Amino acid sequence: MYQRGGSFTSIQTEPQVLKAGWLRRASAADAEEGEHSGWCARYFRLASWWRDGGQQAELEYYLDAELTPDEDADTVELHPSATAEVVEGERGREHVLQLTASDATCLLSADTAEELRAWVALLGGGWVEAASKEVGGG
Repeated sequence: MYQRGGSFTSIQTEPQVLKAGWLRRASAADAEEGEHSGWCARYFRLASWWRDGGQQAELEYYLDAELTPDEDADTVELHPSATAEVVEGERGREHVLQLTASDATCLLSADTAEELRAWVALLGGGWVEAASKEVGGG
């Protein structure tokens, strides 16, 4: 895809979905109050693409697998410096990860330890390697 802007041409590939599935997201309001409730089930999608020679990725969430927008949803832009770490038992739940990106920090909970490990691996920088393999670079 070519996008013309000013005196340069920007080149961007189509986004590749690296992982999608159900996670629970801790409510920001409850996080500030230290509540144990407030976990909302949402359908998450991790996508990556190349733009002007640099790799980009974002994590979005929706109300359902049909990608119905959540009016309160924020897109988390990921960079290679983003971290995802297991924080078991956080706010009364098992299989919890804390995602820290340049513009957001959020708590997410998976249903199983296996799902948790898969999300942590991708969100903690694994998306760079995974997306490179998708385009034949690795």
